[in-house]
Amino acid sequence: MKDGVKNTFLSQANGPVGSKPMNDKERLARLQDELMNIQLKYQKELEKYEKENKELKKQLLLQKEKLRGGKIRKIKKSLIDMYSEVLDELSEYDSAYNIQDHLPRVVVIGDQSAGKTSVLEMIAQARIFPRGAGEMMTKSPVKVTLSEGPYHVAQFKDSKREFDLTKESELVALRNEIELRMKNSVKNNQTISNEVISLSVKGPGLQRMVLVDLPGIISTETQGMAQHTKDSIARLAKVYMSNPNAIILCIQDGSIDAERSNVTDLVSKMDPNGKRTIFVMTKFDMAESNQFNPDRIKKFLRVNCFQ
Repeated sequence: MKDGVKNTFLSQANGPVGSKPMNDKERLARLQDELMNIQLKYQKELEKYEKENKELKKQLLLQKEKLRGGKIRKIKKSLIDMYSEVLDELSEYDSAYNIQDHLPRVVVIGDQSAGKTSVLEMIAQARIFPRGAGEMMTKSPVKVTLSEGPYHVAQFKDSKREFDLTKESELVALRNEIELRMKNSVKNNQTISNEVISLSVKGPGLQRMVLVDLPGIISTETQGMAQHTKDSIARLAKVYMSNPNAIILCIQDGSIDAERSNVTDLVSKMDPNGKRTIFVMTKFDMAESNQFNPDRIKKFLRVNCFQ
């Protein structure tokens, strides 16, 4: 019996009976696809139970209000949430962003491994983005709608599940879900995708804004990347930065010279006068000793090195 099960598993991993046997790379890719499908299946089941649980909680609260004789208040959506929904609706009808490209938002751009994730997590006050040691983690635009709320939670636009950002297990689940959605959005053996992943983050003291995190700018294409990935990333960034009403949040690695930065040249071309660009310097503590001087820091702050 055991031998029969083992043989069945091996035949599935190697493809249908009678077909050409797969090599190790093809077998691994197939197993990864199967694992991803299983994850998606259980994620949908989890979302279903989360929705039912939320509805039960709502009914319980309503019953308590009735027993107390109090008035039932309807919670209104904030203006930033409604605005974010407008962006989502437009993106579904206009994938080229021809309509919505003049609507305000904060576009986050930086070289790969420049510290973009750390800055975003500081703004969101939670470690919600996947991390990788020098590896490209952001593979598609991620639109994050920040707004103030009584509880620190995150929720995807197309899901009823709320992630409690005060719990480490929920943070891990959220990061895994973002990473999974990014992988699913990348098709046809490409490295990045134009498909937008939308989520909202609410919490006490959060500033109301719409952020769009973009894949990090790269100088060379490494092994495993699709051809023209460098140009695809730059083209995607230009589309978002060309919006005259967008604020460009440029993350600049302070440990290297601006002349060696890929994002410097790109941003200076899209906003040559720096009127709608905010520069955030990171990693100054890792800079070479000869770069630690007041004149260099002043030069960055005055944006003289980008003109």
